[in-house]
Amino acid sequence: MLPIGPKNQENHYNPSNILITGGCGFIGSNFLNYIFDKWPNSKFVNVDKLILNSDCNYVDSKIRNSDRYKCVLTDIKNTKILESVLVENEVREYT
Repeated sequence: MLPIGPKNQENHYNPSNILITGGCGFIGSNFLNYIFDKWPNSKFVNVDKLILNSDCNYVDSKIRNSDRYKCVLTDIKNTKILESVLVENEVREYT
């Protein structure tokens, strides 16, 4: 489990660029909505293909409108696009 407590916490974790797959679904969007303010120096890249009950609007509007957030609508099986997303956004963290 990642430590997400106060900044003065000894093992505080604050990654720089994070890839979230399925971030428009129930679990992914709730994770984004929860963690966004806890990691104020992090940028989030959400990759989702929007099937079944996924919706971009599940992610809070303040996040969707932030320059710290990007949503890429594609299938993670598309390795060519996924690789370019990782490189372009300097992603080193995955959830």
